[in-house]
Amino acid sequence: MAVATPWLLAQVPPISPTFLYKAWHDVLGKDPDYPAQQIGDCGSFGYGHANDLIQCIEIALGESADYHETDTEFIYATSREVAGILGAGDGSYGAGRPSVQGCPVQFGVRSAGPVLG
Repeated sequence: MAVATPWLLAQVPPISPTFLYKAWHDVLGKDPDYPAQQIGDCGSFGYGHANDLIQCIEIALGESADYHETDTEFIYATSREVAGILGAGDGSYGAGRPSVQGCPVQFGVRSAGPVLG
């Protein structure tokens, strides 16, 4: 084991608090400028903003990548379609909740902003 995985036997670095919000500030220079959540799209906001935070953490840790805000409307719409909640009402709720959780895995996510090409 010492030969195959020497980092597992290395001295553990001192533990200090990790403040996730710092990733926003390190990468964006500020808190993200998100609009207020107004309809039943809290699930898509949660998943989309978590994806944004993960991007910032990876970039702050040295990943060579550009930040692209996640399109929460795409997550919201695909979750409603997968759950069969199409029609006049707002929200992706109840039966849609597993769909919100599965949509980023099943369909991926897309960046907010204009679709080019």
